[in-house]
Amino acid sequence: MGLPIHRSSSDSTPETVLAQASSVQPIAQPIAQPSDISNGIYLTALIVALPVFAGLGVVIHRKRRAALLRQRIETLERIWRLNYRKTTS
Repeated sequence: MGLPIHRSSSDSTPETVLAQASSVQPIAQPIAQPSDISNGIYLTALIVALPVFAGLGVVIHRKRRAALLRQRIETLERIWRLNYRKTTS
C-alpha cells in the first residue's frame, strides 16, 4: 500500500500546525497604495490626452481658418460682381 505516516503526538494537532504557520514572518514587500495607482493612471491619461487634444486643436484651427478664408473670398467675389454690373451698365 502506501508508506506509513509517522506523527508525534505533540506536533500533530491542528492548533500546533496553525501556530507554526502563523509564526512565519512574511517578507516585507512595498505594496502600492490605491492613491499611487490612481495617480499613475491619471498621469498616463494626461500624457496620452495632451498630444491628442493638441492635435485636434491644430486640425480644428486649420479647418476654421480655411472656412473663414472661403467666406471672405465669396464676399469679395459678390462685391466684384456687383461692381462689374454697375460699371458695365
